[in-house]
Amino acid sequence: MITPTANSPDRHALRFTLSIGLLAVIVRLVLAWRTHSTGEDALITLRYAENIASGQGFVFNPGARVLGSTTPLYTLLLALFAFLRLDALTCGKVVNILADGGTCVLIARLLARPEINHPHAGRIAALLYAFTSTPISVSIGGMETGLVTCVSFSLIYAYVASNSRALYVLGAILYLLRIDGLLLFGILAAGLALRQGRIPRTELLIALAIALPWTQFALWYFGSPIPASLIAKVVAYGQGGRVSLTVLPPMPANREAFAVQFVRGGSQKILSLLLLFGAGSIFAAAYRAFRAKPLPPESPAPFAAVQGRLALPLLWLLLYYTAMLTSRVPAFGWYFLPPWPLVMATAGLGAEGFIALLASRLPSERQQSLFHLGWATLYSLVYGFGFVHLPAIQSEISLRQRQDDGLRRTIGLWLRDHSRPSERVLLEPIGYIGYYSRLPILDSIGLVSPEVLPSYRTANPLADMVTRLRPEWLCLRQNETAILGSRNTGGYTLARTFTTPETDTLFLLYHRVSP
Repeated sequence: MITPTANSPDRHALRFTLSIGLLAVIVRLVLAWRTHSTGEDALITLRYAENIASGQGFVFNPGARVLGSTTPLYTLLLALFAFLRLDALTCGKVVNILADGGTCVLIARLLARPEINHPHAGRIAALLYAFTSTPISVSIGGMETGLVTCVSFSLIYAYVASNSRALYVLGAILYLLRIDGLLLFGILAAGLALRQGRIPRTELLIALAIALPWTQFALWYFGSPIPASLIAKVVAYGQGGRVSLTVLPPMPANREAFAVQFVRGGSQKILSLLLLFGAGSIFAAAYRAFRAKPLPPESPAPFAAVQGRLALPLLWLLLYYTAMLTSRVPAFGWYFLPPWPLVMATAGLGAEGFIALLASRLPSERQQSLFHLGWATLYSLVYGFGFVHLPAIQSEISLRQRQDDGLRRTIGLWLRDHSRPSERVLLEPIGYIGYYSRLPILDSIGLVSPEVLPSYRTANPLADMVTRLRPEWLCLRQNETAILGSRNTGGYTLARTFTTPETDTLFLLYHRVSP
């Protein structure tokens, strides 16, 4: 059968690729301007950054050295923006939006490389990433995830290109952005060392030189470079049924999150089928290469071409999503993003393999015509569906933002105006309320308040936190009040209730009665 081939990208192909990256940036800038989207966790990082810039230290609560931020490098970047008197949150959003544009270019360029040689699949994958709702909503929300995703995929690009220096430098940067990126770096570094038959000592020393200063500082300042928020999630969500403290459901709910991403809707089902087809082809190619067996002549294009170069990155994707699926920590939407470019790339290869299988049924003189028709159809469908779907994405983001502004931001501002600066608030959603109230926070999960974690050894963690720590304010959802029980709220008076017409979420604000 005939398989499509490509020489090194010509000027026209490069312009097409760059236009996809520019399209992704423009789409995100427009939606950010129209929705003013800001993620809950982005405000946690922002509070850290502004405290650093104002000289209060790398702290969420002034005076409490707790590494509740999982992204030290991004936090310091926001702190630099704040120190320069820039709007740190807006600058952070722009950085992540530009990173998403870069990710689109990297996807297209990776699959166009000689080792893989499937430029059409790469451009389709880049377009999918440009228009998919999860990358859009996360990148414009101000969290670090878009930047983490771009660096993660850059690591994969360096691995495929056998560029050990870039791999180790990017691995060190990824460690500073998110410590859990060490899994991807470890897998790819081991694979590249086996391919090259050596461990690159110079590159390893460079990576250590980049990573060690922060590690030493974190050991001195916090006692550990491991974020306290990671430990807190393991403790709080690992208590089985006690996770009901936060009204976030236990492990089975993660299946629902995966269903939303992969099987809820026709487009998700098609994407998942292409992903499975492409991943199966890549793993089969890697297995046959390992056994030194030739590929059958009827193999689809990606099955024959990638020669296992993407097998180790796909192993990381499998481990990453398996850990999410089986974890008791709720699978929030942004958790899906770091492997998402690889999902799109694999689906693009799956699409090309499907077209190749169809073409193999035709006489050889008609196969090239089918390829041209198939790619033209795919480009039209992705562009058309992407633009048609954008209003729905905007509507969903706008609704969520109105709810956050009308409820959590309002609570934070009310607390700021009706509290003394030293009064502590016990609550779970610490982003908006913590940032706008500027009060000392006791978060019930322990992300920035490790003093709450011993309560998870008791029968009623929330009640134990209230009894033991006696915060001046309790900000509780309605079912958390029921869990707490009337006996434990006896020393508090209901100060205010908060809700919005667009959500049935109800927050009750209790103030401790003075003795």
